[in-house]
Amino acid sequence: KVAVEGSDAWWAHSAKELLPEGFKCPHCGHDEFKKETDIMDVWFDSGSSWSGVLEVNGLDVPCAMYLEGSDQHRGWFNSSLLTAVATT
Repeated sequence: KVAVEGSDAWWAHSAKELLPEGFKCPHCGHDEFKKETDIMDVWFDSGSSWSGVLEVNGLDVPCAMYLEGSDQHRGWFNSSLLTAVATT
């Protein structure tokens, strides 16, 4: 479904419709699943936070400074850069 409909398929279909027919948990055999809907991807959600902070408050885009810990270069900063390039 995602290959045909794109990421919107996540919102348009139930978990049962997205999983292969007859799919069961390999550990317990359970066959009923619930989709998580509050976070699409932690790096995408945090990486796009600049939009909610800057644009909504009428601040300059792109910003002049972006502070982060050195452990965040490949995660948060990368996703911030990619979302900004893709949407501005």
